[in-house]
Amino acid sequence: MGLQRELDGQQAEIDRLESDTQMVRDRKARDEQLIAASTSPKEAQALQNELDTLARRTGELEERELELMEVAEQTKARFDEAAAALSGVDGRRAALEAAIGEAEAAIAREASAAAEERAGVAAEIQRDLLGLYEETRSRNGIGAARLRGNVSEGSNMALAPAELMTIRETAPDEIVFCPGSGAILVRVDEA
Repeated sequence: MGLQRELDGQQAEIDRLESDTQMVRDRKARDEQLIAASTSPKEAQALQNELDTLARRTGELEERELELMEVAEQTKARFDEAAAALSGVDGRRAALEAAIGEAEAAIAREASAAAEERAGVAAEIQRDLLGLYEETRSRNGIGAARLRGNVSEGSNMALAPAELMTIRETAPDEIVFCPGSGAILVRVDEA
């Protein structure tokens, strides 16, 4: 944005100098016609002095215009580099947005598949057990967790030997809860 403003300012200055140069050239052409038609030596001398001044002014304007054109060319090169870099960033952003879109679509498909699977499993579970699970999950954030060895995955802590003994003595079809997290413990025979 800054380079664009700088480039626009330089171009406006070049255009102004070109306009000034053209005005000086027009004035010079008019004076040359007047000097050719002049019959007074004094008037011719004054016109010649003005022509000399206009020639110097034309040279100054053209020199300044060339300097500005060179600076504008350098600014344009920097602008083109910045535009190319921005284009590269835009390309990478588009690729990232596409990858994010694909990942979101994959996540949505996985979530849909998991919801269907959960609905199928939930249909096989007794309604009162499912209700207890939902109530525990809403209260504690975790509905059920596996008991792996002596560690509850609900709290990620080892259970005390007395707690573990009580849980192991409970019948396999009875519900037991993790003392640390309050989640339903799923006892898995790891043998």
